[in-house]
Amino acid sequence: MITVTEKTVATLPVLELIEADLKTNKVPLVFFYHGWTGCKEKVLTQGYELAKQGFRVVLPDAYYHGSRASEPASKHQLEFWHIIQHSVTEFPKLVAAYNQVGYDSGLSMGGITTCALLATYPEIDAAVCLEGCPHPLAFAKQLVAAIPGANQLPAELLAQEYQQIASYDLALQPEKLAGRPLHFWHGTADEMVPYQLTADFYQAISKEAPAQVTMTTSQGVGHKVSYDTTLEMAAKFAQYFKKWDDLMTEKRSNQAIKDDILAGLEEVVDPELGIDIVNLGLVYEVNLDEDGHCEIQMTLTTMGCPLTDLLADMVERQLVKIPEITEVEVKFVWEPAWTMDKMSRYAKMALGIH
Repeated sequence: MITVTEKTVATLPVLELIEADLKTNKVPLVFFYHGWTGCKEKVLTQGYELAKQGFRVVLPDAYYHGSRASEPASKHQLEFWHIIQHSVTEFPKLVAAYNQVGYDSGLSMGGITTCALLATYPEIDAAVCLEGCPHPLAFAKQLVAAIPGANQLPAELLAQEYQQIASYDLALQPEKLAGRPLHFWHGTADEMVPYQLTADFYQAISKEAPAQVTMTTSQGVGHKVSYDTTLEMAAKFAQYFKKWDDLMTEKRSNQAIKDDILAGLEEVVDPELGIDIVNLGLVYEVNLDEDGHCEIQMTLTTMGCPLTDLLADMVERQLVKIPEITEVEVKFVWEPAWTMDKMSRYAKMALGIH
């Protein structure tokens, strides 16, 4: 069962959706932003489908919208870009409150916000933009050009607005995407947010990152997100998380290998002192490359010690037992020089050093 909780997070009104039995668990997090004149309640369908995939979903109200509105949002049309900027500025508050960064999505104005967040915060893992726009500066200029008497608007004021919008324009700084997955959905007949700006960005960026950036185009569809598109979005995030989870598992496996290496080195006992080389502080560095070549940089208590060959052989015999290791190389180094301070408390106690 999906639970829906209305709450205030860092002074911001949100709805939080999550499977009831996952409520106290740390699960992947998705922020989903609603569109112009909408509110958090109007994107509950998107929230439900994401929560069904095992995510904790946070639906914030944008500035002048929903619980933050004292009058209809439509009366703040001239502040459209400031509203998006508010969401961009407020995002770290939500992240800090949840102590977690995850994924981001939104529709229409929320889709524009999503792209702006990607251009601003490298911590976001992946995103889906529904009928939004990755090139808000070009969109803003189109909107201004459509205003009667636009040529009478103060040039300096427009320049300031454009400069602010350009700061979070993903199309102007595509390198900010930095390999993160991003999916677009847009209808070709969208009468609110121009399809072509999204299509042009996708065509340009997909040449550089075809696997990371994807797009679904719906021919003849206007400015409306269907239920099928919502399901597609939720499935995308499930796919993104699986890839991330697989990557984390791989990283944990690498750490496990290093743990096995250290455990193996603890089996190598200095024959003169009767203490293993790890607790003696003789091991300085452990390196393992993708081909399974393991390099151990270690030292000895005194330079010229006759145990170098013996200890190197003992290290190799221990580490070749680890399946991922194909070759062991032991390098003896003399800088920094070994001192008794490098020994563990256990080693000092065993040797009667206080």
